Order: sequence, then structure tokens, then C-alpha cells
Amino acid sequence: MRKLTRAHSILVLAVLVLISLACSCGSLGRLGDQDQPEAMPGLAGRWRYPVTGFICTIDWDGARYVVRSCIDDDGEAFEIRASSWSAGTLSWTFYVPSTQYETSLQVSSLSGDELLLDWHGTGGSGEITLSRAP
Repeated sequence: MRKLTRAHSILVLAVLVLISLACSCGSLGRLGDQDQPEAMPGLAGRWRYPVTGFICTIDWDGARYVVRSCIDDDGEAFEIRASSWSAGTLSWTFYVPSTQYETSLQVSSLSGDELLLDWHGTGGSGEITLSRAP
């Protein structure tokens, strides 16, 4: 009977040690969650379309790019309906409440202070160039 009690105590102690280790290792995070350097240095920032004046803000969150906002020059906030960083390409879709237009954009290239985008939506399709905004 005494061996059974001792074996039981050792088993309980081993389980407690394993639980403690699992909890402390979980605080280290997974390898994929760690901050990484920007994939396209210079892409994060504020970008302005000179024709209409809207400005989109792109952030790097340590793992991917995210479009945080697009605001027209009159202050109207566009609704960001989707933002995706996949296979090295940033794309997003916004909706303009005042016109009920929906537009999807995809980064084609980044060259210094110019961001070339392919777009399609309610108003047609084509290419536009955004300029870095202060």
C-alpha cells in the first residue's frame, strides 16, 4: 500500500511540473508571432491620391501590413471592408458611404514615395499612383 501511495505522489508531482512548464513556455509566444522587419520597407505610412485627395494609412504590425483607414479630403471616412497581406502583396477594399462606391486595390509596386496600385470597383478599373503624405 505504501508503494502505491508513493507512486501516486510522484505521478501528481510530475503532472504539476509539466503543467508549470507548459504555462511558462506559453508566455514565450510562438515563433510566427514575433515581430519581423518590414517585408516592403517604406510601405507603412500615409498615402495620398492626388486626384481626389483621399489618404490611406498603412501600418506594419510586426507580421503583416494592415490598412487602418482611408479618409477623403473633406473628412469622410471610408469603411475598410477588407485588408489582406498575402504572398507579399497588400490588397484592400473600401466603401465610400456618400457615393456608395466600393473599390478594391492591390499594390503593384513601391518606388520611393510613389505607390502604384491596380484597382477595380463600382467606378471601373485601372491603375492609380498614390504619393507619400506627410
